[in-house]
Amino acid sequence: MASIRRAALYHRVSTLDQNPTLARAELRASARRLRFRVVLDVEETGSWAQNDRPGFRRVLKAARLGKIDALPV
Repeated sequence: MASIRRAALYHRVSTLDQNPTLARAELRASARRLRFRVVLDVEETGSWAQNDRPGFRRVLKAARLGKIDALPV
């Protein structure tokens, strides 16, 4: 029996007037199609130019600690 692969989902919008609904739905649908178990689902708003986004750092930390197997994009 194949092991269930764990995934993190990450998406962000740059401004509060943008709607993340479609991106969220697409990522979740992709995870289901690929038979991932979503263990981390992070959504952020901000236009940070660097990789200092708090949610993005959480995803990277989960990857470094081996808590996720994939990050669908």
